[in-house]
Amino acid sequence: MREDPFCFWCRRPLKTYEPTPLPPLPPDYPTIDHLFSRVHYPIRPRQGSWVLSCPLCNSERGKAEERQLTIGELRWRSRQHRDRRLIRSTDVNWRTQPPHRQSVR
Repeated sequence: MREDPFCFWCRRPLKTYEPTPLPPLPPDYPTIDHLFSRVHYPIRPRQGSWVLSCPLCNSERGKAEERQLTIGELRWRSRQHRDRRLIRSTDVNWRTQPPHRQSVR
């Protein structure tokens, strides 16, 4: 942020806020964005894969990526996200085991 306080995509000047504002975020609030698309590069390089972005560019890029996914891929990603939240972080085999369910009384 100190070296290049601009949105990577539109070059809008960004500034920090103390404390962090509540949504909706101001247009000059810095967000972190993927440099490499999650759709086109499922395995991204670790170094240099994040850039500063304004909220508008970050959200527009995310929407554009989602429009490129098939409905099956969107459902799979949605299910993966839901299942990960349900599984405790102590479970070693979370990829192969179904999520733990709590009984409702």
